[in-house]
Amino acid sequence: MTTPWSVPRDWVGERVAVLASGPSMSMEVAEAVRGKCRVIAVNNQAIETYHVVTRLRLAALAPWADMLYAADVKWWMEYQEQALKFPGDKVTVRTALPFPEVLSLELSSFIPYDPRPTHVVSGGNSGYQAVHIAVQRGASRILLCGFDMRDHHGSKHWFGNHPGKLNTPQRYTTWITNFGQLNVALKNIGVRMINCTPKGALTGIDRMTLEEALNA
Repeated sequence: MTTPWSVPRDWVGERVAVLASGPSMSMEVAEAVRGKCRVIAVNNQAIETYHVVTRLRLAALAPWADMLYAADVKWWMEYQEQALKFPGDKVTVRTALPFPEVLSLELSSFIPYDPRPTHVVSGGNSGYQAVHIAVQRGASRILLCGFDMRDHHGSKHWFGNHPGKLNTPQRYTTWITNFGQLNVALKNIGVRMINCTPKGALTGIDRMTLEEALNA
């Protein structure tokens, strides 16, 4: 079983980059934030992966990140060999995984944010939950990278698409609405989200280039 976790408030006032897996994510983006802020890598950004079509092995973009976050049980089972090698915090919102080295939060019924350190609001996707945890850890500014909220030439992710059983429909419209609600809630507690995803469909959140956000 996973290990129940209470999120420590150890990033107070810090800037956090959350690396999602949209088509715009790249090694260049990951390297741009390396050493300049805290980093949460969502799903495949933290591990060696492969392109489903070409079957080519792809290097991990951010194996040095502070945290690997993934909510999907199927994802952990598919990528367990790579994911369990990640040296930083490994976090999920499930308790059914047979991995005690993975930390687990309870799913909250609150919307859009739950300050309790033992819970996380779903928002419908792991990227939302990673932002939620960054705020719980005390972040004051959160940079959204790879949050495209749209496909690119049929690809949902920078590495193409997941294998069949993980290649589920993307509810972009719902996710965009959820992020808008979260943005309002975070502003009310003094936390700023910045959309650093170029040409993404996510709206209603302050937008900057990644360079501008890192230098601000």
